[in-house]
Amino acid sequence: MLAILSLFLVSACVPKETPKTGAILGVIFDRESNEVLSDVRVSSGTVLFTTSSVRGVFQLSMLPYGQTTISFERSLYKSTTRTITLMEEKVFLEILLERDQIFATTAVEEVKMRAAPMQEGEILEILPKGAQVILTKEESKGWYRLQFNGKNGWAWGGYLRSSDLSIPSLIVIEDCKLLQQAGGGEEAGEAYAGLGVIRLESKDEWIRVILPSGVEGWMEVKRTTS
Repeated sequence: MLAILSLFLVSACVPKETPKTGAILGVIFDRESNEVLSDVRVSSGTVLFTTSSVRGVFQLSMLPYGQTTISFERSLYKSTTRTITLMEEKVFLEILLERDQIFATTAVEEVKMRAAPMQEGEILEILPKGAQVILTKEESKGWYRLQFNGKNGWAWGGYLRSSDLSIPSLIVIEDCKLLQQAGGGEEAGEAYAGLGVIRLESKDEWIRVILPSGVEGWMEVKRTTS
């Protein structure tokens, strides 16, 4: 009995080893341009996270020794993870993020890339038919933000086609009136042959569209083609 009590007392007096923790720090770069990336969300699990600085630097501290998975997320870039075995106080990483690019091509000649998402916006570039552009997923009433030849601007979605992003664009094949209601109602505007429009909704043989000018109205499906 005394032996058992002595063993218990000895065990109770031995201080428990504090779990070892360390830090993972590093710099995040654009894989293609090698520029540092700020505002990258760096996380371990759902609780521990930080954001990279303007110099692309990040640090996650108080991570327990052992294997841990770190996630890296930023708008317009593909999310990525790294699994690290932490066995020392600090581990340094260099992370390369790859752009999550969405491509589109122009469907007609002389597509105007503008400085603002509106028909009155300053023209930055005139794109030929079949020009490949990079979309950024930003959209404003049928206008899509894009990049072409190193320039950033906006183009009307009615003249864009993409296999990476669903753009509900149509080309008007004959002049017609836009109506305020499907099948009737007062005139809302006009659409001419060759104009690119964006489909908003469908009802029977009618579709509601928006024009580059911002005018909305209903027209017959048979007057358009994809």
